[in-house]
Amino acid sequence: MLRRQIGLKEALIAFSVALILAFGGILVQSAYRTYRQIVSDAATAADSIVRSAETSTGRTILSIDAMLIGIGQALASTYRDTPIDAPDVQAMLRRMNEQTLSVDDILILDASGRPVNGGGATVNWSRSYAERDFFAAHRDDAPNSLFIGHPERTRSADGAAVFMSRQFSLTNGFRGIVAAEVPVKTFGEFFASIVPTGGLRVTLMFDDGTLVVSEPNDGRTIGNRAAIADAVLAQLRSPAAEPLAPPAGSGATEIISYRPIQGRPLIVAVSVDKDELLQGWRAERRDYVIIFAMITLTIGVLTWGLVRLLDRRQQFVRELRRNEAKLEQQSSLLQSTLDHMGEGLSVFDRDNRLLAWNDRFISLLDLPPGVGYGTRMEDILRLQARRGDFGVVDIESEIRARLERLRRDDTQAMERTTLSGRVLEIRRRRMPYGGYVTLYSDITERKRAEQEMSDARNQAEIANRSKSEFLANMSHELRTPLNAIIGFSDILRSEKFGGIGNSKYLEYVRDIHTSGVHLLDLINDVLDMSKIEAGKLELFEEEVSLPELVASCLAMVAERARERRIRVVTDFASQATLLWADLRGVKQIVLNVLSNAVKFSHDGGTVTITSGLDAGGGLAIFVADHGIGMTADQIERARQPFGQAHAATTRTYGGTGLGLPITQRLVELHDGELRIASVPGEGTSVAVVFPPLRTLSSLKRA
Repeated sequence: MLRRQIGLKEALIAFSVALILAFGGILVQSAYRTYRQIVSDAATAADSIVRSAETSTGRTILSIDAMLIGIGQALASTYRDTPIDAPDVQAMLRRMNEQTLSVDDILILDASGRPVNGGGATVNWSRSYAERDFFAAHRDDAPNSLFIGHPERTRSADGAAVFMSRQFSLTNGFRGIVAAEVPVKTFGEFFASIVPTGGLRVTLMFDDGTLVVSEPNDGRTIGNRAAIADAVLAQLRSPAAEPLAPPAGSGATEIISYRPIQGRPLIVAVSVDKDELLQGWRAERRDYVIIFAMITLTIGVLTWGLVRLLDRRQQFVRELRRNEAKLEQQSSLLQSTLDHMGEGLSVFDRDNRLLAWNDRFISLLDLPPGVGYGTRMEDILRLQARRGDFGVVDIESEIRARLERLRRDDTQAMERTTLSGRVLEIRRRRMPYGGYVTLYSDITERKRAEQEMSDARNQAEIANRSKSEFLANMSHELRTPLNAIIGFSDILRSEKFGGIGNSKYLEYVRDIHTSGVHLLDLINDVLDMSKIEAGKLELFEEEVSLPELVASCLAMVAERARERRIRVVTDFASQATLLWADLRGVKQIVLNVLSNAVKFSHDGGTVTITSGLDAGGGLAIFVADHGIGMTADQIERARQPFGQAHAATTRTYGGTGLGLPITQRLVELHDGELRIASVPGEGTSVAVVFPPLRTLSSLKRA
């Protein structure tokens, strides 16, 4: 028996090794075939592309050469009696230029190399081309053939061009050169249309290795020696040179295919970077290695598993027993956890029978000890209905209705008050395979807290209304005696009915008048704020002339501005200075903002007030000062009732902290916006913006 088991084990191992080796051989052979195919296809594609590029480049050069010959013939025949620099000749050159898409410009040069005519919009007539290679090539009675110059940088956005030129002579003795400026993009655009992805590059270069253009394009290398020039020229100089790609299996870094352009000093070459070409193949090879490793591991695991089957079965039995003990322990732990939850929990199956529960469920519903595994929901509902948990109802009808809701609804959420006064929140959700789980939460304290919070909120609202009514009543009660104090003190101050003998008394009277006016302003602010908070402030809307309103406000702050040598500058636009608004409200807005600007300006400073239309078409009033300024937090504090931007503002400048909040509420009542921008130590800019619907044109008023 032992020998049989050992033989089976060895056979399984040998079979597994053979299977792994066979699979590895298949993968290696497949990867090698793929490698050979990729390299071969790339070489074939390179040769095909280089033939297309050579044919297209030759045709393009031939068409440009034909155009140059045609121009010379036209000058010798059609335009033989026309001066060479005549507009008709220039028009002909422009037509040629427009008809030949591969040419940017055409020039006619005299024997000294000076331009005499051209097809471009701008020709530098004073420039000499005598030293340019495309002109110098035709000196000393050189054969009249097409000359192609090396790439030159141009001022156009395309960056570089080559000049192609031919010599011509006329019957009147004029000899010159006709040259075409050909941008290198003429060739690059065609190369781009035939170049696929994957490391392939098409190069057009001179037979001395100078790069004309390549695709993908690198404009910085144009005019320099091409990267593959040495390899291509060496092959051309070889006695066995052929315009074919190297063999697919060669170890060259690049697969090169090239073709000279017949009759031209140009060569078209296509190169493929094998590293980039084989990048996908290398990734596939890595996948093969991973697959081979996975298959090897799988076969090894399966083999080892078959050998150790009996041992594993015995181990499985032992593990099963341990798991049963562990499951029993986890079950006890789970039940203990459920019993110590703060919420009640119950789980019923699809037949409405109790499967799991905790002690909190029993105590919250006040169920008897007999409730346990398998208890029907119908029995629990009947127990609750009989003791009155659902009120006075028909017991059987109530049970049927509740069971129907359990069957119909996937989720339920409800609150119920028990006979003991406890408020329960019940959340029930159906499980995927039938049955449902229910959570019971005691929310008695939360409900009590919510009620107390609601009562407190109501009390606060009542107190706030009482405060507003008290302030309004007190303000009215204080106004009457204050008006008398202010009026009589003003009469005494002005000595209307006779002089006051003692100057000290006169000073006291002025203080009484000033204090009374200040107190009256405070009472008015408090009253206005109370009306706004109570929602009792009504707007009486009419047409309001902004210049007239501002003038009245300026008169009210003029005395304070003069005392502190503050200059107030106004500038109002001729249009859109009429508002449909509450006159008193807008006046209070402007007066509050203007008063603050004067109050917080430095002595000898400047306050500007202007108007204009904002980006949305609304009318805006701008007030700016160069005073103490505020931070963002101070601006937010100043917007609150009785708030002060600075801790020492009240002592230094006075005020109640109600002016800006009242202004903001009045602007909001007009559907407007109050914008404040300020920098500490530099000043504050306030913009009061009214919506376009409140703006009236001065032309409409007329």
